Order: sequence, then structure tokens, then C-alpha cells
Amino acid sequence: AEAEEQYNKALGIREKLAADFPAVPDYRRELAASHNHLGVLQAGLGRRAEAEEQYNKALGIREKLAADFPAVPGYRIELGGSYCNYGNMVRNGGRANESLGWFDKAIATLAPVHRAEPRDVTAKEFLRNSHWGRARVHDQLQKYAEAVKNLNRAIELSPPTEQAGFRAVRATWRLQAGQVAEAVAEVAELTKSPNLDANQWYNFACFYAVASGKIADKKQEYADRAMQLLVKAVFKGYNNAAHIKKDTGLDRLRGRPDFKKLLAELEKKTEKK
Repeated sequence: AEAEEQYNKALGIREKLAADFPAVPDYRRELAASHNHLGVLQAGLGRRAEAEEQYNKALGIREKLAADFPAVPGYRIELGGSYCNYGNMVRNGGRANESLGWFDKAIATLAPVHRAEPRDVTAKEFLRNSHWGRARVHDQLQKYAEAVKNLNRAIELSPPTEQAGFRAVRATWRLQAGQVAEAVAEVAELTKSPNLDANQWYNFACFYAVASGKIADKKQEYADRAMQLLVKAVFKGYNNAAHIKKDTGLDRLRGRPDFKKLLAELEKKTEKK
């Protein structure tokens, strides 16, 4: 509430500056930023209708600035970022199909800027976020091959330190898209990292368990690998026996004696605590 009060005060000041000095584009730029910040806050509070109104006001200003000053890349970068934010809000509001158009606009706006200014960090990050947003929508719509295509581009645009998490998601989507060999190869590479935590080992165990049902002649190999990784996850500290017991991702392991033994041991440890 206090943050919103301050944003509204800033908005009032910037509205007056933009009205009093229409020839100074930076006042309009700052006014758009105030509308955007207020929209982000309201969206975070679940007040989507109010957030949408603020985003639309920011978009209107930024579209005009980008049209009036086509030689200024900063205006197009901020406009592309606004399109992406709007797409995220629309998707989060349950309008997945509608959100695709906003991500398309974001990518169409940002891609030429990135090509012309490949070292501009903000343009690159906003473009990455837009491809990631579009990928998530395709995942939601169960269009996994399309999700993978967009995620490929998001990974290319991400710094090396952030790529592993995206690659793990890509492996899952590849599996769902029927690209089993590519998915398994990706996870095999990711599991070579010495820095994985217990949750990551657990997620990779679930991946192999699901993969064991995709190719008949790999069923045993992938199920065995799933158990190895599950044991490793427990060794690294994964101790949520209740989740293991109900996680459908592990269903193909439930008949195995080693799975039953591991679960029983983990449940005993949990009871003692």
C-alpha cells in the first residue's frame, strides 16, 4: 500500500511534467515507466484489471515515442519490454492464446534492435524473456515442439550461467514432443555437472522414469538410471517421502524392489524425526 502511494505521487508529478513540456520526450518516457511500475505492483497483488489499465497507458506512450523517434533504440527496447510484460500478464490471467500475439509483437520489436545492437544487454534480455514467455504458452497449450523451438532461442540469448535451468526444461518438453533421443542426450550431459542439488537430482530421476516408458528397448536402461539418480537425490538430502509416494513421474519405478526398499527406509527416517 505504501509503495502504491509513492508510485501514484510520482505518476502525478510526471503527468504534469509531460503535459507542461511536451517537446521533452524523456518526460513522456518517465511517465510510461511510472504507469508500468504501478501496473507491475498491481499485477503482483492480483488486481489484473487495474494493472491492465496501467500497462495500456504505458504501451500507448511507448508506441508513440517509438514512432516519433525511430532512430532511438531505447524507445523500441522499452516498447518491446512492455509487450512482453503484457503477454505475461495475459497468460497468467488464463488467456494463453491471446498472450501469443503480445509475445509476437515483443519479438518483432526487439529482434531488429538486437540484430543492429547485439551488445545491448537490455535488448538481448527482453528478447530472451519474450521467447521464454512464448515457449511457456506453447507448453501450456501442449504444443511441445513449438515450445522447444522458442526455448532454443531463449537459451541462445541467455548467459552461460543461466542456460542449465532452461536446458533441463527443454529436455522435459523434448520428451513430451516425442524427441526422446535428444531429450535423454541433453539430460545425460546435464547430469555431468558436479554442482547439482538434491532437487535437481530428483527431477532428473523423474525424467528417466518417464523416459523408460517411451522406448521399449530402453525401458530397463532408463529405469535403472532413474533409480541411480533417485538414490543420489536421497544421498544429497532429498527426504520428502510423502512426495515420492504420490509423484506420478515415478510411477514406472513403483514395482521395483529397490524402489520399495528406498521408500521404506526414507519413511522410517521421516517417522524418527
